[in-house]
Parts: sequence; structure tokens; C-alpha cells
Amino acid sequence: MCNILRIMTPLVLLFLVCVQGVQIKNVGENISSEMSSCEGRPESHICDPGHALAAATYERQSASLRQLTNHMQICTGLSFEVYVALLNEPADTLRATAVRLGTNWRILDSPCKNGLVAVYSTRDKLMALVADPTVEKLLTQHIGRLEWSEPDEVIPTVVSNLSLGLIGFDADASKVGREAALVVLCIIVLGLFVSLSILVSCGIYDMAARWRHLANFHACHKKLRRVHEELVNVNHDLTLCPYCVNAVQSQPSPTVVVFLCGHRFHMQCANRWFLEQPEATGKCPICAGFGTCDKEMSPSADAAKTFILKSLRKQYPGIISKDQIEHWASCHTETWLTELTRPRFKSIFYRK
Repeated sequence: MCNILRIMTPLVLLFLVCVQGVQIKNVGENISSEMSSCEGRPESHICDPGHALAAATYERQSASLRQLTNHMQICTGLSFEVYVALLNEPADTLRATAVRLGTNWRILDSPCKNGLVAVYSTRDKLMALVADPTVEKLLTQHIGRLEWSEPDEVIPTVVSNLSLGLIGFDADASKVGREAALVVLCIIVLGLFVSLSILVSCGIYDMAARWRHLANFHACHKKLRRVHEELVNVNHDLTLCPYCVNAVQSQPSPTVVVFLCGHRFHMQCANRWFLEQPEATGKCPICAGFGTCDKEMSPSADAAKTFILKSLRKQYPGIISKDQIEHWASCHTETWLTELTRPRFKSIFYRK
């Protein structure tokens, strides 16, 4: 009896090893066969080569996935592609299998990151999701709380949770898009407002500059006419200050200085001229060039006229030119008024 046991024991062990090897081979062949069946992208969005789902469940969930795909518009011109595979895969290879299927189906390498693959292991009743990292994290929060059971119970729940997660993602994306559009709109409105403000400010400045230009010319013309009236009337002393070409009192006053030659200046105007010509301090500004301030030896009226013209030139350099001073010094004052022309206003909106 013992001899029989010694002979039978190795034979039994050898038989068991052979049976186990055959089972492992069959499992490997089944896995390989299932993977080859899922190499092409399934039109139904569900790859179930082992027919783990009931026919009715398969049709309903396939329709839900297709509707979900058509509903989501994450990227312009593209929808969110969602696919599910049910395979007899071990748990430790589920994610790699999902990546492989997503790559083969060309839904995980899109620039829009709009693909999602869910692989369910019918052997270990576990699921792996592969998608855009942000979306994958969001969906894992929804699906990770499920307790897996049979495929007919798991897949409908998974599809339902995918719908909830993706709709939330789509709403967030739409919200971000609306906020971005609002920011762009605010920037455009702000830019238009700033541009309009600058344009209005420039217009106001241009109008003020034009008014100042006209007022300056009228003031110059008024002073020229006043000089003309004073010089034409030779029967009285000049009642204009030759420096500022404004009226000066003919009566003694602490604000008026009268030199020995009879020329009359405002005290402040005389002091300003002395600061400009310190070497001639105390002398009449008109007579200083002749080295005398004697009334009997004072220069002619042309000297006073030339001095007044130079004073006007200092006050209105843009209206009276240096050439005009040289020309007008030997002309009648009527010529001044005739030849005085208003220079063209240089607007900031028009540069020739």
C-alpha cells in the first residue's frame, strides 16, 4: 500500500500542475482575445467582448454615452469622448490597459484633452479612469465612492456619475469662459473710455490753445495800434512805457521813473531792464546805446520806436519776427498795422 502511495503521489502532483498550467494558458488567451476585440474604437462607446452586460443594459448605457458625447462641447468643434471597456483584466494592469486603449482609439492624444476611458475589471470588480488630469480628479471624486458589484449594476451607475461629473465640468468651463469674456469686454470698454477721455482732453487742450493764440494776436495788434496812435501824435510826450508797451502815468508817481532825456518807464520795467543790462544801470534804456542821457542830445524818435519794436518782439516772438523789426524801424507805424498778419495756428490734430 505504501508503495502504491509513493507511486501515485508524484503522478497526482504532476496532474494538478498540468491542469493549473492549462487554466493559466486559457486565462491568458482569453485576456489576449478580449484585448484584440477592443483594438478598434467601438461605435457604441462600450467594448464588452465577454458580454458581461445584459443586452438591454448595453443598449441603454451605449445610448447614454453617445448622448453625453454629443452634449459636451469642451473644445471648439470637438466633443468630450467617453468610452467604457469591460475586460477580464487584473487590477494592477487596468490603468495601463486604459491608456493603451485610449491611445489606440485616438481619444487621449487630442490637443483639447477631450477623451476619457473607463476600464472595468470583471475579474476583480475594479475600475480605472484615464483622462485629462483635472477631469480625471473630478470624476474620481464622483466614482471613487461607489462599491463595485456586478457589471449590470456598476456600469449604469458609472455612466450616471460620469454624466454628473462632466456636466459639472462643462458648467465650470462655461463659467470660466463667461468670466474670461467679461474680463475681455471690460478691458475693451476701459480702453475705449480711456481713448475717448484722451481724445476729449486733447480736444479741450486744442481749443484752449487756439483761443490763447487768437487772444495773443489780438493783444499784439492792440498794442501796435496804441503805439501807432502815440507816435502819430507828436504834440505830447509818449504815455507808453517803452519796455512793456502799456500806459504809464504822465504825473509824478513812485511807480514811474523819468530819465533826464524825458523818457518815461515804469519803475519795475526799468529795474528789469537794468537786470538784463547791468552795465547800463542808471541809464535810460533807450539812450544807453548813445552814451548820453541829456534831453538836448537824446536820440531821435526812431530810437524809441526801435526800442518799442524790440520790446514787442520779446512779448510776441511768434507774431513779430526779427526781419519785421528791421523793416518796420524805418517805416511809418501805419505799415506795422498793415503788414501784421496772424500766424497759422498749429493744432495738435494737424501737423504739416
